[in-house]
Amino acid sequence: MAEVVFFRASRSKSPKRLRWLFPAVRRYGWILAAIVAFAAAGIAIKPRPESLTPKLAGFATIVDGDTIRIHNERIRFLGMDAPELHQTCRDASGRDWSCGRAARERLVSLVAGSTVTCTPSGHDRYGRTLAVCTSVSGDDLGGTLVREGFAVAY
Repeated sequence: MAEVVFFRASRSKSPKRLRWLFPAVRRYGWILAAIVAFAAAGIAIKPRPESLTPKLAGFATIVDGDTIRIHNERIRFLGMDAPELHQTCRDASGRDWSCGRAARERLVSLVAGSTVTCTPSGHDRYGRTLAVCTSVSGDDLGGTLVREGFAVAY
């Protein structure tokens, strides 16, 4: 007659240092599973290519040295600040001059009635669209104002 041996399965306790891990895996395991699934599928979260980024283009109305309006949308140049329209500055000899108007007039001459293309990248606290804007020649308008001393970069 054959001898039958019964094994009693014993529940082994997990080591104390890993006990905290098991409730976390049960609770948040679905997140780990989703990450693994996306990685296995080769799906990566990538920024939108520049060619798909919505752009604003049209004739610009100049508000001041760092703000324009295209299709009734106020657009502020990203990464620079120009003097306010009625602001005055002092030159090296101590004389006041209308630097705000000068910045606006230089921007008017850069645009000169041509089409401006802007690539938005958010909004400021006043609700204006922040964007990098270029002229027909491809020059960055804000960068040109900074290089020529009509604005400061920040």
